[in-house]
Amino acid sequence: MPDRRKEQHKQGDTRVTRPVVPDLSQLAFSGTVFCRQFWQALPVLAWTRDETGRVSHLDTSSHHDGATDDAAPRAVPPEVAARSGLDAERRSFLVLRVQVPDATARDVGVALDITHHQARLDELLHLAVEDELTGLYNRRGFTLFADHELRAARRRQTHSAVIFVDFDGLKDVNDRYGHDRGDALLVQTAKLLHEVFRDCDVIGRIGGDEFAVFAPDVRGDPEQLRARLLGRLAQWCEEAGTPSGLRVSAGLAYSHAGQSKTLAQLLAEADLAMYADKAGKGRP
Repeated sequence: MPDRRKEQHKQGDTRVTRPVVPDLSQLAFSGTVFCRQFWQALPVLAWTRDETGRVSHLDTSSHHDGATDDAAPRAVPPEVAARSGLDAERRSFLVLRVQVPDATARDVGVALDITHHQARLDELLHLAVEDELTGLYNRRGFTLFADHELRAARRRQTHSAVIFVDFDGLKDVNDRYGHDRGDALLVQTAKLLHEVFRDCDVIGRIGGDEFAVFAPDVRGDPEQLRARLLGRLAQWCEEAGTPSGLRVSAGLAYSHAGQSKTLAQLLAEADLAMYADKAGKGRP
């Protein structure tokens, strides 16, 4: 039986030897023509840092649409933003950083421009938590942010209060003068609430003619908050010549530092106090 090894040696070895493929990271970051073409083909902003921490390569084409704002881009390193022309723009990026220990570049950064996606998410968030008519928080938004502030007030051991506001006779205004007049009254009420309360207070329209305010860090007599609000609303009603059947009722609930009342409990207490205020006035 012939020796196969000798036969292969006589005829020559026909097996194909595969070429050694260089490591992609070594090739991509080696400064070759391929490296430049590789970066230019990426639909993202990308950069590398060498072992000294210096940005050694930057894709200056940066595939973004060019919508600008007077603010620095978020998430992208400052030196990268400046060199890529993004330092005068407000952009949102999803940034990924990868360590490449065996390559010339020790750190690789890739930033995907998600500005349009972020803007859409912000728009959807506003629709979810904002009252379209008044610009105040709706019930969902008020509950979300007031609950957050209540928890913060507990950690700070500060007093807080909820004020529940309700219009008496708004339905009669809508029936007699039209919904446009009623809507105008609600919009003006929202403006007055912003005037009376602080920026840190959470203000919401939680029903058709019902408003609620959460005030963290209340100092002094909390009843002064309700009195100040009712006084300002009464002054406005008199100056604006609002319909005589329109009046405002308000109730207040208070939480001392260290108490564990929930937002739902405070709203329920303020709602009951509002109905007591309404009952004390009689029907308009």
